[in-house]
Amino acid sequence: MIYRRGKIWWFNFVFNGKHIQRSTRQQNKQVARDAKAAERLRLVKGELGIERKAPQIVPTFEDFKQTFMQWVRSEKANERTQDFYETCYDRLCEFRELAKAKLNEVDEPLIERFKLSIKKTSKTTVNRYLATLRKALRYASRKQKLIDKNAIDRTLQQRGRGRETV
Repeated sequence: MIYRRGKIWWFNFVFNGKHIQRSTRQQNKQVARDAKAAERLRLVKGELGIERKAPQIVPTFEDFKQTFMQWVRSEKANERTQDFYETCYDRLCEFRELAKAKLNEVDEPLIERFKLSIKKTSKTTVNRYLATLRKALRYASRKQKLIDKNAIDRTLQQRGRGRETV
């Protein structure tokens, strides 16, 4: 089924028992129908193994530390900077919910719970932890291609500013 939300056409259908609902980002009804058909075809081809992608294993935030720190050591020559990132990453991992979350499961509510858990820490320190989290997620997303989205970047886009602060 295709339908309008404002001026944009959306589609929804059920495929293998899973509800698929997306925006076509189109204002033309016929182009929207074609987009729906293309999406359905893409799903069918994937089911038949025509466009098979190897399932990517996404590590937990805690497991990603070694990979991230190797990258930091190769990119940052200053030993104090390397120690800074390692200390901040360790503090992030002390929040068990974040440490055990897969990288693609780190989202805004989880980050907010982390911020609430360290209320007694100074705002500057919390912002350094968030900067480390942002750098780790961006590295996982942009360089390692482990995740498609970055929760902190999406948070910043919603608020319309260039920095996330407490």
